[in-house]
Order: sequence, then C-alpha cells, then structure tokens
Amino acid sequence: MARPVRAALREKIAAAEIGLTGADLAIAETGSLVLVSGSGRPRSTALLPPYRVAIFDREVLVESLEQTGVFFEAWHEGQAEPGRGAAVHVITGPSRTADIELTLTRGVHGPKEVHAIFVDAPIRG
Repeated sequence: MARPVRAALREKIAAAEIGLTGADLAIAETGSLVLVSGSGRPRSTALLPPYRVAIFDREVLVESLEQTGVFFEAWHEGQAEPGRGAAVHVITGPSRTADIELTLTRGVHGPKEVHAIFVDAPIRG
C-alpha cells in the first residue's frame, strides 16, 4: 500500500470510536487475544481507537498460552498462510499505566476497553 494511502487510512482509524477486528487466536486460560499484523492487516485497528471489539469463532480458541507455541512455530516457518506476520500482539485487556503517585490510567498506550465476542459457529467460509 502506498504511503499516502496508508497515512490516510491510519488517520481514519485513529479517529474511529471503535476498532473492529478478528483474532488469530484466543487464549481461554488468560483471556488473551492474539493478533498477527502485517501487509493488509494493520495493527492500528486494534490499538488506536479507544474501544476495541474482537470477534472470533471456536476454530481460533486454544486452552492455554503453552498451546499457542505450535501456532507461532507454524506461522514462523510459513506453514500456515505464508506472508503473514510483521508482528504478533498478545492483548489481555486495556493498557494500563500508573504515575509516581500510583494513579492508574487506562488506555494510554492502546484502547481504554477491549471486548471479545465468541461466536460458537464457524465465521470463515
């Protein structure tokens, strides 16, 4: 994607109230969502809007963080959908930070709220 187009898209995503994404994996044990970003899959959709909603089906649900290793190895070796993956993001809730007085602030480095919608049926064709 050309730089001017990418910049314009990023501005629109940053101005959006909600970022709607899928999830490459959902980890039941931790409540984490795994998102692989790369060409045509901008991470800005998951990170810039103040509210993120991820919709995923049972095919991407794994029991534990340990089980994600198999998927990461396959992605790394190019066995699952070659060409994917500039970065892998494991998101477990909104970002949080505290100042020296321990005042907690959410959403400083990402969405203020993260919502996950599990659809108990295949989503992908």
